[in-house]
Amino acid sequence: MSTEEAYAPQSIGVSQASAPAGAVFLSYASEDVAAVERIATALRSAGIEVWFDKSELRGGDAWDRQIREQIHDCRLFIPVISANSECRDEGYFRREWSLAADRTRDMAHKRAFLLPVVIDATPERGASVPEKFYGPDRKRQVLREGWSR
Repeated sequence: MSTEEAYAPQSIGVSQASAPAGAVFLSYASEDVAAVERIATALRSAGIEVWFDKSELRGGDAWDRQIREQIHDCRLFIPVISANSECRDEGYFRREWSLAADRTRDMAHKRAFLLPVVIDATPERGASVPEKFYGPDRKRQVLREGWSR
């Protein structure tokens, strides 16, 4: 298995491969899939459109191209920060984080786009994330253990 295949999003085969423009993009380390599924379910039950690679990519999709398009088109980017993401120095989610941070260069500073979410006891400051995630104009959310059942 190549490095690229190892970090490819998992696919479960659904009929539609892309979410409408303006959807929320969830980016995470694969070890956090269960927590991210709960976040996606909660957002969807509130009527928010979510792009979540585990359910949005079909086998055979050009996943790198699709992910780049979704990051470019999404309304809000939610990077999920955890002990799992912290212990991984490499991973496709880090590319997603960099692409999202780069996209903010073309945005007004007042525009809400990056919403980092910490799902465990990982300290917010000092986390291995792009500097843009912690700019003075950025909000952060912390979801500790037991945040939703």
